[in-house]
Amino acid sequence: MATVAFKTPEGRTVLIVQNNNKSEESFNIKYNQKTAPVTISWKFCSNLSFVD
Repeated sequence: MATVAFKTPEGRTVLIVQNNNKSEESFNIKYNQKTAPVTISWKFCSNLSFVD
């Protein structure tokens, strides 16, 4: 998987995850003391945005 994260001028944190594998991938995101499970399909790109 390839990932990149950045902060927008408005203060949002954005995480982009690309799954280059040939199978579904599951992982956890931990942000501000909270954890969220995420699953993305193969050959899929996901954009997640968080408000601080």
